Amino acid sequence: MRTATVDDFVRDPIGRYVVGSWYIVWVDSPRLAGAAFFGRPDSRDLPDIARVTTLPETWSDPDGYDILVDWSSIDGLDPLAFAGLSTHLKRVLDLTIRLRRAAIVRPPGMTGAIVAGVFHDDAPRSRAALFTDRVEAVAWLGLAGSVHKRVEQLLSTHFAAPPFLRALRDRLARRGGATLASEARALGLSDRTLSRQLHEAGTSFRGEVERARVRAAEALLVDTELKLDAVARQVGFASRTHFSQFFRRATGESPSEFRARRR
Repeated sequence: MRTATVDDFVRDPIGRYVVGSWYIVWVDSPRLAGAAFFGRPDSRDLPDIARVTTLPETWSDPDGYDILVDWSSIDGLDPLAFAGLSTHLKRVLDLTIRLRRAAIVRPPGMTGAIVAGVFHDDAPRSRAALFTDRVEAVAWLGLAGSVHKRVEQLLSTHFAAPPFLRALRDRLARRGGATLASEARALGLSDRTLSRQLHEAGTSFRGEVERARVRAAEALLVDTELKLDAVARQVGFASRTHFSQFFRRATGESPSEFRARRR
């Protein structure tokens, strides 16, 4: 159930959630809580985020709790928002021993590299993991089907990608060499309209192309035995060096590091 204010949520959080201008914080049960951030966060809601970050520490369940923090829909950060959300992530990872596991989902692109850097600097590796996809994070947490369904319904209700963006992402995942003009035409839009709608959805065509290339590269690194030169060619890079630079900028680690960690 949605609460009207952060005060209401803090007083009685179990089974409830609160929505800000760029965040959702929710508590499924005393054993599972989470936050999701979207769009382009600014400093307006940082005081509210600070209030709810350590809320699970007040619960009495002796078995501890898990946390899912989803940054995947963030398009960028202003400096104050970056500082505040970095503090939030560090605080989550520094919680007491009652925190069992923390699954962090990072966004693509440079913002994702920033999140990955904060994570790798501060994460207790035995009980925290970084993911590129919420499905993977949920699987790592081992959430029951009914719990997973509740979480997905909550998040998709409030910031699911609009239909045109889902269609664009599907097309970019299936084909290379896409241009703004070709994809706009395929979606029945003008170039200007597609650019505007992407901006309103908190992203850009370049960002979506990068996202698709990162996802394709990650799949090849995990699911195949292809050498890095071959992976680079498959996702549109003329050299392994350029591919590695792109991948590290987007994810915070090299292709070899990513492959070794995921395996």
